Amino acid sequence: MKRESLAVWLIISSFSIPLFIIPSLKAQSQWLSTNSNGSTSVAPVVITFNTGTTTALFHDLPPDDGYTSEHAEISDEWYGNGLAWVPAVDATRDFIAQVDPDVVVFQEIFHSEECADIPPEAREDFVCEDWMPGDPTVTQTVLGEDFQIACHLDKPDKCAGVHRRFGRFRGCDSDLCLDGLDGTEIPGCGSGARVGSGVIDLVTGGSITLVNIHGTSGINQDDTDCRVQQFEQVFVDLGDGEPGANGAVNLVMGDLNVDPGRLDGIEASATRFNDFVGDDNPFQYISDFGPDAPRTYLDLWTIDYVVSDTFDGSCQVPGVTPGVPDVIDAVYFDHKPVVCELEGVSPEDMVTGDMDGNGQDEVIIDFGDAGIWVRLNNSSWFQLHALSPEDMVTGDMDGNGQDEVIIDFGDAGIWVRLNNSSWFQLDALSPENMAVGKLD
Repeated sequence: MKRESLAVWLIISSFSIPLFIIPSLKAQSQWLSTNSNGSTSVAPVVITFNTGTTTALFHDLPPDDGYTSEHAEISDEWYGNGLAWVPAVDATRDFIAQVDPDVVVFQEIFHSEECADIPPEAREDFVCEDWMPGDPTVTQTVLGEDFQIACHLDKPDKCAGVHRRFGRFRGCDSDLCLDGLDGTEIPGCGSGARVGSGVIDLVTGGSITLVNIHGTSGINQDDTDCRVQQFEQVFVDLGDGEPGANGAVNLVMGDLNVDPGRLDGIEASATRFNDFVGDDNPFQYISDFGPDAPRTYLDLWTIDYVVSDTFDGSCQVPGVTPGVPDVIDAVYFDHKPVVCELEGVSPEDMVTGDMDGNGQDEVIIDFGDAGIWVRLNNSSWFQLHALSPEDMVTGDMDGNGQDEVIIDFGDAGIWVRLNNSSWFQLDALSPENMAVGKLD
């Protein structure tokens, strides 16, 4: 049924016209928890950790940490350089227990079921030495029973864990869900999915969409092209028509295998990642970014990141951040973990309205200095305007079933986004208040 037209009423200075005020609808983010003072906030602790190793490190130099170049060769040949050396597994478990995170993503973590194919001579000092069918995986061992785990499609070396006090993976009904994260293999970029996306249903209500990414390593053109496609899986199309980060609240973490802070404009995949993150984009870097960012890979590059379109926060890099000890006192890991305490970014104002007339309301959010952004059909973001308004309301001003957004831009006056296609100025003055209502 066609909706009748709405008129916009303004209260300018001290002069007012009697009217029936319709309050603006305030969209509420259900994933937020309520503090004792009535404010809403959430501060999960998250970790991204590439737990792999490499033969390229100086394993035989002092001090004698027990991990030799012979171990490194065995790890390379039989364990895919994933986390499998028992002292490193124990150290990672202790590190996780000490940090006590809510969400963890891993890249290059050995999958214990592969022990069945490893010969006895390659098992000593590694997790396969005492392995029996049905034993917990390495991921389960380091996270413990309090975590639910979901892994990438056909990539059990890439997994995510969520603490049960925080939430559960939607669609995962067991403690461990191999292939539990959505993903698509990219032809020519290795087997399985290097981008995994899953929804965490929070115990407090609401949800977070989590994306774990492990970009293709290498510096040749094919490697770069693969990373570009992987980043587009995160932000454009995972392979099902929707981006991997397709929720109302998104958290993207992992090993990019490129340094977008130092190689932007130089290397194509770094540049492509920055097309979606930073500056005026809805996704922003939470972990440190830029030429002075702590180096997370071989003391050379910063390639492990945490980004979000909703959260802010602060991060540390164990073994790099002053005063924060390394995970293990041994030459084993070639990456450092990134540990972040997140904080919700509070919008300055929010309204809802059906801007495209399809019967589903959009959420229009004032993010302050980041401008006005629209969550369209709960599937994508676009920036409506770069300025932060004084006030916003929505209503169907022309009666065509499609809401307009009426915005007070202060000294610039009142402007209307008509049918989400054009702007016109309604008045040059800034009102003290705005409301919408049916006059006739």
